[in-house]
Amino acid sequence: MPPYYDSMLGKLVAHAPTRAEAIGKLAVALDRLQVLGLPTNRRFLASCLRHPEFAAGNARIPFLAEHGESIRRQLEQAEFGVTAEAAFSIILPKGAAAALPSPFTRPMRIAHRGAMFDVPVCEADGVAAGQAQVVPLGDGHWHVQVGSVDLFLHDASFDAPADEAGGPADSELRVPFNGRVIAVHAQPGQAVKKGDTLVVVESMKLEHALAAVRDGTVRSLHVEAGQQVATAQVLVTLEAA
Repeated sequence: MPPYYDSMLGKLVAHAPTRAEAIGKLAVALDRLQVLGLPTNRRFLASCLRHPEFAAGNARIPFLAEHGESIRRQLEQAEFGVTAEAAFSIILPKGAAAALPSPFTRPMRIAHRGAMFDVPVCEADGVAAGQAQVVPLGDGHWHVQVGSVDLFLHDASFDAPADEAGGPADSELRVPFNGRVIAVHAQPGQAVKKGDTLVVVESMKLEHALAAVRDGTVRSLHVEAGQQVATAQVLVTLEAA
């Protein structure tokens, strides 16, 4: 998405006799919305609508600052819970036979959100995967929508393993979207743990904390506060602990 303004693909509007009914209709509409090939914040919006504070009419300006991070964590957990269905939809495209060519479980290695997952895929996974929507993004990457869950996956099953020092995927922190750096919480030579917030980026009026994907030491910083960044740009380079 362009970095110079807030891109808007469209609006969803719901109306009903009561506020609660309107909220429910709008949340379901977001769940069913299909926008394939690029990331959106539809699931985040649906989760905000279903939050007890919003339902009670108590959502004010600090709502995202107070609840945004916990909502994002819940959404990420839901993504990891459907990786098997998503993997099945990748190897068995829509319209193909409803069974794998082999009755044996197929091991797969899936990359998602900078993490690697070993996903054994079997024929039974196809029941849920039949409802998945898949868009190939090229170079072994896919956007998969399983129900209301979006995943941007890479089939890393045949990728060469990283050496003991780690490969680029876990030594570089890259920004997943266009935005503006509003804070840098790392310095060269600093020891960090997996999950430590290193850079905070503002995008689409939301603040996103980008964390280290491994333990290590900060080798170099490539951005500073106030800088505009583009999708996949390297923010921080790490060395093995």
